[in-house]
Amino acid sequence: MEKLKILLFEIIYVSFLFIFVISAFFPYFLYTGNPQPQEVHFSGIMYLEFGGWFGIVFIFISIKKVQDLYLIRAIEFGIIGCILIGINWILIIIFPLNRSLILTNASWLGIFMWIGFCFINFILLILHLFRRNLKSEMLIRKTILDLGTKFSRLEVREVSEVCKIDRATIIDIIKEMITNNEIYADYFSSSKTVAFNQLANVDEIDNLISIYKKWEAEKFDKK
Repeated sequence: MEKLKILLFEIIYVSFLFIFVISAFFPYFLYTGNPQPQEVHFSGIMYLEFGGWFGIVFIFISIKKVQDLYLIRAIEFGIIGCILIGINWILIIIFPLNRSLILTNASWLGIFMWIGFCFINFILLILHLFRRNLKSEMLIRKTILDLGTKFSRLEVREVSEVCKIDRATIIDIIKEMITNNEIYADYFSSSKTVAFNQLANVDEIDNLISIYKKWEAEKFDKK
């Protein structure tokens, strides 16, 4: 993902979360008494205790993962957060029993923000499934080829920070480059680091660049 897209997602995600939390400080529901006519106001803070606050925590973690370019984890935490908040709404609706429930403007706002959370995570999932494209692959390969001659060990996180592309895509391409002998290195899944054979990479840098340019040309020809 490009830096602008990441920033846009962060702003929208944070805005939805902020509005959702603020709406919870206002009356969410009016319960009309039965048989006696009376109205009882309940704030969102009270009713989010059915699991909604845990959902908000998961949404917050999801936002942090988007910021860290860790899309798959952002999606996982985001979906859990949406499910918890959704269950919270279901419990709220079935709780009144013998009293009629009237939604307030604040509760509708909260519902719309929850729908927004679900929509954002759906978009993130689509981006994750179709995350690889020619432009991002070229940028990742160029960055890895360059860093492979300068550093003996590199974290996926560091490559992600340079490219502004999610880590899952980078890991896939690193494994491909190692398998295709485009770089001389070993990838360690536990620490998510790449250990380069610097001497071999420097000696073969011209050959590696040649291989990369050939791959790039073939990709463009297919387009």
